[in-house]
Amino acid sequence: MLQTIGEKVRALRKSRNVSQEILCGTLNMPLSTYSNKERLSKFTTKELQVICKTLNCPYDVIISDKPFNPMQLNFEHDNIVFVNQNEENIPLYQNTESIFLTDKEKKLLKFMRTLTNEKRNELWDYIEKLKDGEQ
Repeated sequence: MLQTIGEKVRALRKSRNVSQEILCGTLNMPLSTYSNKERLSKFTTKELQVICKTLNCPYDVIISDKPFNPMQLNFEHDNIVFVNQNEENIPLYQNTESIFLTDKEKKLLKFMRTLTNEKRNELWDYIEKLKDGEQ
């Protein structure tokens, strides 16, 4: 059975842990409009190009009639970080590997966001010293 473009986009989006809210923001459209487009496979070529760029997927893979498994895609990423606090995992895309943050790493990132720039820089300097073996 052939996958529709909407099914491919949904599978790719979910494999990247990206919510519909993120994509509708990227496409500058209401969530209900995006949701309908994904469900009915009614994306324009321009919208699909933006989605593919955002999700880091070759455009021809999405429009192809060939079976699609987003977990088998292997290509260079552009160091994109998607953060969705409602999701279990936060993927950090770097080169050809997806790294999922642990709960402690997520807590650390959330904590760092509460710090002033000065405190964040102090923490970063401390981390650099730890990395270099100083204490």
